[in-house]
Amino acid sequence: MQWPMQEPPSERKPTQPPAAPMRSGLAQVVLRRLEFELEVGEAERHRVRFFFDQFWGPVRISVDGRLVIRGFRMFSLRTTKLYRFTVGDRERHEVVIELVRPRIWAGFRRQRCRVFVDRLSVGEYSS
Repeated sequence: MQWPMQEPPSERKPTQPPAAPMRSGLAQVVLRRLEFELEVGEAERHRVRFFFDQFWGPVRISVDGRLVIRGFRMFSLRTTKLYRFTVGDRERHEVVIELVRPRIWAGFRRQRCRVFVDRLSVGEYSS
């Protein structure tokens, strides 16, 4: 029986890139973020970027790199927060981002975000 030939160790190529270092459980909780980007519009395209650090609380929404909403979300009794703004000059679109959090330990658990453009759902994101 013949064994398959192997390349010498110095000539072997890695099959997968090295894994990223694992963060500790505490670091994963403290660094929990919800962020995404999406494009809005047909003829007049705009890039909407949403960022929310659920542990520390800052919320930033920008359109084409320009900050349109800046807020702070921590210790709220409401489980749903709506962010409304309009995008575009000639082609106007109403964008609503709905942030939904769990009732208990929200900073440590997954949060959900739904996006609507002109009252139509265009995406759902979670941390």
